[in-house]
Amino acid sequence: TMKIRIFIVSLLSVCSMLSGILLINCANKKNDILVGEWSPTTVEIQGTTMKYSDLGVNNSLFDLYFTKDGRCSVTIGGIETDGIYFLNKSSVDIELNDKNQKLCFQRRTLTMSLNYGNADTLITFVRTE
Repeated sequence: TMKIRIFIVSLLSVCSMLSGILLINCANKKNDILVGEWSPTTVEIQGTTMKYSDLGVNNSLFDLYFTKDGRCSVTIGGIETDGIYFLNKSSVDIELNDKNQKLCFQRRTLTMSLNYGNADTLITFVRTE
């Protein structure tokens, strides 16, 4: 369907944009709430929400992994990059290709917001480990 095609195009755009990720942080105990693997559960494309599993795409395309010492591994579009992160009360601040980005953090979920032209995309992650 058109929504899946838009999602795939967004994935390809994300891959090129996020090829070099630098995440910022100093490690401390507050990071414990993030420690572990995070997997996508839902995707919202232009206001329509669907389960990630219903997209029929490989589960390893998107993944987040945070360690207690402030390091992380981020997989976007199947490309894995290591970096560091900074946790605030309601966000995880990251710097992507020298540009700042926030992942919204609330109710034990992380939400990544992407925008390509008119294709607004939100990917929601939950901790699986």
